[in-house]
Amino acid sequence: MNGRLNSFLVPFVLLVSLAALNGADALKTPAKKPNIVVFLADDMPWHYPGFNGGSCETSNLDRLAKEGTRLTQFYVHSVCSPTRAAFLTGRYPFRNGMEERSHGNDVAGMLPDERTLAQALKQAGYDTALIGKWHLGNWYQRQLPLQRGFDHHYGLYGALISYNGKTRGLWYDWHRDGETIREDGYTTDLFAREFERMMAARSNDKPFFYYVGFNAMHSPYDAPPALVEKYRKRAGAKAPPQELATLESMDTAIGKMIATMKTKGVLENTLIVFFSDNGGANANPPFRNGKGSTYEGGVRVPCVIHWPGHVPADKQVDSMVHVTDLYPTLLKLAGASLEQPLALDGMDMWDVLTGTKPSPRAEVVHNLPNGGTGEMGEMSICQGTWKLVGKELFDLSSDPGERIDLAAKHPEICKKLNARIQQLVGERRQPEKHLNIPDKPLLVFGEKENANPPAWLQPYLDSLPAMKRKNVPADTSSSTTSAQERKVDEPNSANNAKDTLLLENGVAKVGISRGMGAAITWLSSKDYPKNMVNSSDPGRLIQQSYYAGNKLDRKTDGQSKSWSPWTWNPIQGGGVSSWARVSEFKRPDAATLYSETVPKLWDMPDEEAAALMRQWTGFEPGMPNVIAVRCELVVQREVNDRWGPARPAHQEVPACYFTRNFDRVKAYLGNGQWRNESQPPGPPWGKIDPPRKAVALFNANGQGVAVFSPAASEKWNFGPHGGGLSDDPKAGPCMHVAPIAMVSLGPKSIYRYRYWLVVGTESELAARLDGLLGKYADEIAELSNPVQPALSKPQSAKN
Repeated sequence: MNGRLNSFLVPFVLLVSLAALNGADALKTPAKKPNIVVFLADDMPWHYPGFNGGSCETSNLDRLAKEGTRLTQFYVHSVCSPTRAAFLTGRYPFRNGMEERSHGNDVAGMLPDERTLAQALKQAGYDTALIGKWHLGNWYQRQLPLQRGFDHHYGLYGALISYNGKTRGLWYDWHRDGETIREDGYTTDLFAREFERMMAARSNDKPFFYYVGFNAMHSPYDAPPALVEKYRKRAGAKAPPQELATLESMDTAIGKMIATMKTKGVLENTLIVFFSDNGGANANPPFRNGKGSTYEGGVRVPCVIHWPGHVPADKQVDSMVHVTDLYPTLLKLAGASLEQPLALDGMDMWDVLTGTKPSPRAEVVHNLPNGGTGEMGEMSICQGTWKLVGKELFDLSSDPGERIDLAAKHPEICKKLNARIQQLVGERRQPEKHLNIPDKPLLVFGEKENANPPAWLQPYLDSLPAMKRKNVPADTSSSTTSAQERKVDEPNSANNAKDTLLLENGVAKVGISRGMGAAITWLSSKDYPKNMVNSSDPGRLIQQSYYAGNKLDRKTDGQSKSWSPWTWNPIQGGGVSSWARVSEFKRPDAATLYSETVPKLWDMPDEEAAALMRQWTGFEPGMPNVIAVRCELVVQREVNDRWGPARPAHQEVPACYFTRNFDRVKAYLGNGQWRNESQPPGPPWGKIDPPRKAVALFNANGQGVAVFSPAASEKWNFGPHGGGLSDDPKAGPCMHVAPIAMVSLGPKSIYRYRYWLVVGTESELAARLDGLLGKYADEIAELSNPVQPALSKPQSAKN
């Protein structure tokens, strides 16, 4: 546990410590309605905070855990909006209409007839406020916080905003009580400041319910630079420094809010609840998987209940509790009515929290089949210690890490759980349709606010750096929405099936597939509407030899004799039989596709790599047949792991696999000039040294696709795989081209680079490549924490 104390919290520590000395026997029955404060973290991994053994300095959260009760089997849902809706209604997402998140350019929200915790507490005499993230509908008035029981709201309606700019893609999202406001500063700090302002202004004659929904620790991790540098220099910090810095910032804000309540004299009668809306985006040891998954790592999160003298101090409750249980538990404590037309899924857990009774809950429904276009992960239900995830069955009492599938041994239990799932499917309510916001131009979320934007808003948006606004094309804010754009966003569209996301602008189309490791698996133009990508081996996220060190013979682990031993550790995010584990897969805005994956080892496809791959895909502004792809590789190795000291190695930036009929290879020389290249089917592969860092492949009809990679610094690999021509994207033979860079990746390196894909005829490709060369020819990759000594070549970047 972290021992750092903030000076402004010393009185708070003394207060709760004295209360803790009395022990559980001195717990008091509440004499009056308690104040209720809920702190909700966003995407916080299980193992990050200090009270769960993490390396982040979370002294305030640690103190809450030490002086309160920790719930070790507290369940939420695997993504944010479903959890938030379940918390506020006491009902599962398949009942309240939030199996699918409220997206950016989206009119859907939580069903309007749902009674919220804020409405019920307001009826019981409470002041109610939401400070922070809502994410249960960001357009129509009926969906917004002030219409759902909150007297006050400050913060964002949606999600994914930049911590400093307050924008999501092209759009602004910062409000106070239904008005668009501009306040400079870091969102986490602003939430604490708003809490302090409200606390100073309030009288103590009414109880209050303050719900603080942080956007931390969600990406983008715009953490304060000083904190990032602190964790970058710290040995043993087993997580990316940006993420740890984001969490410590949230912890500091929570400490300020607690100190404010102490100063106001209300802390002693305030029940504090802290939890995360889902598992961390990546690993959540000791549990399996993370956000977007119904394995334990996605749905079991840290939860702390704190109320000195009423909730036991330094206690751990291992019973099953679900986020819906907070609704009846808090309402009963507040003396509010639980009578309502819509039945609850939540159960009163007060006696469980105080340690006087075991949990009455015997079942948790994590997700029903075909809900929310697959955003919530596999169908899953838990009864007692048995948990069904898709077709897999686990016994959590002996296997909380969900490593041993017992479905074949216990078919009767699978049958019983599947029958229960089908019963609940029949109880599902129809959600609102997820359609694009009809009014354009869209500047700010909130229908009324967008109809009358403040005069400062458009100049402010125009002043933001392009990269802060996702580098989206200028035409996405046009006054109309095309039928193609709408089709992509509709949940019943084939283009928006749970495993595929597409962008289409009438000239080109690009798409990514969750089922293939979130790799780019579709690329075409209006003149060549077929898919150019070999979807048997799309390879869009491949990074090979990302950590070169000792020569390891892994034949005993199942590696083929033809591969072992290797001096390097190849990883792959998209390729035959080795799809990556996808931790995030979404459209952060109307013009961007985003994926985050944990890649697998290419030579050991069942083994995950200690790394993350992040990718942002969209169209290059002003070039409708050019796709821009931004990549980030995050190495997460232990410094002294079995691979030994790292050394510079060749990286593919990226590896691209196209259909076999694109068999004519040309290196681009600039000014419309090309050089023909040839290579028989490999391996081994050919080598190209393109002077302008661009190589194109063409078919017999003159259609082509070019790869431009300014990050490349070595000769490129290229060549055909297999014989025979075919335009079938599922055919085994393919054409391969891979820009190569020599990179000094260390055990904690972060490597960022961009590449571009251009589709069209030879003349169209030449014109676009000349344009890209004029803008990006000097762009180089960005590398942090390289192998020491660093390469002599500068490692800064413009991207």
